[in-house]
Amino acid sequence: MSTASPPKLMFFGDAHVQCEFVIRFVEKYHPEAIVLLGDIEAQRPLEVELATILDLTEVWWIHANHDTSFETEYDSLVGSAFAHRTCMAVSSNAPTSSRLEGA
Repeated sequence: MSTASPPKLMFFGDAHVQCEFVIRFVEKYHPEAIVLLGDIEAQRPLEVELATILDLTEVWWIHANHDTSFETEYDSLVGSAFAHRTCMAVSSNAPTSSRLEGA
């Protein structure tokens, strides 16, 4: 009986501030890379939120509507050390939260 190899890529969606499940799965399965599929709502820069797994996997992300509702969430992605690891085009001129609410 052969053993399954670890996944090369894992996708996670709708973390909504709770990144613990992402961390648990990465620690268990050791994928080469992960993609966060939006609605991350990071309250701190992404490299801080996911600090415990940065040596285990490569992190990529796609923002969604809840990631642009407030400047904190937006800046925690676009202003993070992983700003260049998005799978979407992001403006370097971050709009204010009042302009983001309709996004």
